[in-house]
Amino acid sequence: MGALGMIASTAENLQAAIDGETDEFTNMYPPMLEQAVADGHKAKIMFKFALGAEEVHANLYTKALEAVKNGVDLDVSEFYLCPVCGYIELGAAPEKCPICSAKQSKFVQID
Repeated sequence: MGALGMIASTAENLQAAIDGETDEFTNMYPPMLEQAVADGHKAKIMFKFALGAEEVHANLYTKALEAVKNGVDLDVSEFYLCPVCGYIELGAAPEKCPICSAKQSKFVQID
């Protein structure tokens, strides 16, 4: 079975994405961040960014799943990505990224 065999319904795919992102910010990244901090390694910054961004991604997938279950689309047409840490904002770019503090001008609109 190849990768195409893993394609399921939209709701099932979104739930799998939620589960994966949640595992990353609850199980995978915390010990990596802890070790990087203990070692004084500069990777601690990237692990901190990743941990925050994965939680945001799980929340966005959860909103999308709720919309699918209700038979509607998300009522947002603009998505903005922070290229520094991966944070995503719906509707409009924030003044500064809540994860890495990047300025609004750094955000990229996702088409």
